[in-house]
Amino acid sequence: MISCKSNETEKNPLLNNHWETEIKLDGTNKWTANNETTEGVNKMLDILENLHTTPALDYSALGKDLKSEINIVIQKCSMKGPSHDNLHVLLMPLIDKGDALQKARSIEENKALVESIFYHLKGYERYFV
Repeated sequence: MISCKSNETEKNPLLNNHWETEIKLDGTNKWTANNETTEGVNKMLDILENLHTTPALDYSALGKDLKSEINIVIQKCSMKGPSHDNLHVLLMPLIDKGDALQKARSIEENKALVESIFYHLKGYERYFV
């Protein structure tokens, strides 16, 4: 039986989390990340955890703030080898989501993007220490 219920990830592929099928642990352990990366991810989580979603929320400015933090993480990254490669698996789709948030979208799409970004950032703690 085919469902006629629309799927949000089909409407907006940015909401998918395919990165989770690509990212790997270091055996059974988390990767060691540099402090600046962890601080940057925590700053982005703080931004989202303290966000007051109101109709007047400027999602474009939020996207710029998040993108700025992502850029700082990238600039200060001193990780090498497989830990660095896996960080990129996590960061690349996050960059796309931050870029999308800066573009004019419906409130529903913006809210879905924010939820997806938050979930994405929470994934950091599953793979990095």
